[in-house]
Amino acid sequence: MEFGKRLQSERVNNKLTQDEVANKLIVSRQTISSWENERTYPDINSLIKLSNLYHVSLDTLLKEDSGMKEYLEKKEIAANLKPVIRILLLIDLLFLAIMMLNSFKVIKFNSISLLLVTIIGISNAVALVYLKHFMTNIGVSKNNKFIDFLRYYKYYSISVSLIFTAVGITIAYYMNDILGGLIAGLGMATVILLLLPKKFIR
Repeated sequence: MEFGKRLQSERVNNKLTQDEVANKLIVSRQTISSWENERTYPDINSLIKLSNLYHVSLDTLLKEDSGMKEYLEKKEIAANLKPVIRILLLIDLLFLAIMMLNSFKVIKFNSISLLLVTIIGISNAVALVYLKHFMTNIGVSKNNKFIDFLRYYKYYSISVSLIFTAVGITIAYYMNDILGGLIAGLGMATVILLLLPKKFIR
């Protein structure tokens, strides 16, 4: 028996309506319906609650259902990747902080050191893109609608981004290094994002 049908069968055996189960689990009735029709799957905490509510073991609920087991495996992978994502984001923040301190002349880099820091920052950004691509492929991360919009108007978006970059460089040269650098960096990052093969953005 499939997972959704098993859930429905256990609910009926316990003489419970979808509304009653939803109230006990503090979710919507639509969520219960979605689980029973296998449009979505419950997380592990909800599974345990269902197991207790229906007085059946988790093994019984999951028996012979490869889809549910695969879903739980993917959720476990996503949970294990969260610390990696946090570390990569922290490196990004440190990179931005270092570049700002360099702009303020608080710390000074020679050309080689600055090149190395820049390479680390770019490598980290690329790693985040690949990680996002991997998580989307296994179904634990949704596509970015904003990026989809930019890619739909690709050439227009690139043109606007290049203008942003030029404006940022001008501001950095004549007015404010930090503001100009941020604007130029945003423009260039968008251009790179749009020029990357589509498979790495999804």
